[in-house]
Amino acid sequence: MDDIRMPSDVLIVEDNFIIALDTEMVLQDLGVTRVRTVSSVAAALAAIRDRAPDFALIDIDLGGESGFDVGSVLADRAIPFAFATGYAELISPPTALANMPIIAKPYSADMLRSVLLRSGR
Repeated sequence: MDDIRMPSDVLIVEDNFIIALDTEMVLQDLGVTRVRTVSSVAAALAAIRDRAPDFALIDIDLGGESGFDVGSVLADRAIPFAFATGYAELISPPTALANMPIIAKPYSADMLRSVLLRSGR
């Protein structure tokens, strides 16, 4: 497990400011050196174009927009990511994204660490 390391650049796609801020602090405590936070699909796609993250954590429900749109772009680029939702048991991702990790809100530091380390970067 020595060859598995924490991603250094994580993109949070979350429309709830409090959740985004808390997640940012937890990621920094876990050793992530750069955390970028955006709250919409357009902002996420711009951030990915600007600099591809090592990992992304994507809220599925972005106030009327779908985080699956961001996940599709990341999957096409082979960038590791996980979805986050308060409705994990009700979510049915598109077939192309069905095997991507989904963590339930509220998530803990241990849950975040686990999903980040599983990303393998």
